[in-house]
Amino acid sequence: MPQSEVNVEELQEELAKAYETIQLLSGENRALQSTLKEIASTANSALNVQDDDNFMIQFRERYSDLTEHQMILCGYLRRGLPRARIAAILGIQEASLRSSIDSLNARLHRKYQIDGHVTTWILGDIFATSG
Repeated sequence: MPQSEVNVEELQEELAKAYETIQLLSGENRALQSTLKEIASTANSALNVQDDDNFMIQFRERYSDLTEHQMILCGYLRRGLPRARIAAILGIQEASLRSSIDSLNARLHRKYQIDGHVTTWILGDIFATSG
């Protein structure tokens, strides 16, 4: 495993732990939770850019109309992270993650005629299957 990917995974793990801790400490403070989500989103965007095979660069070019959240989600799905970990990193509930994945799946089927589920498709050779 390349050194940069190990560092990214360590950063993702730390981000997830920090989010969980701050979420517990913030309680019902919506303003703090909102600020935390903004920070997490910025960190996630930065982490997703670091991909040794330039997957995210190619993906962003090919699927530029996807939202930033969908791009980030695809980056984590591409890495094969478990849903529970992705939800923790993104600072959302697993039910929200399932909804995001379903929405992304529907959009890819509708706009790009992608066959199968996004979690299977994203792990394959996606640049060979769409134009």
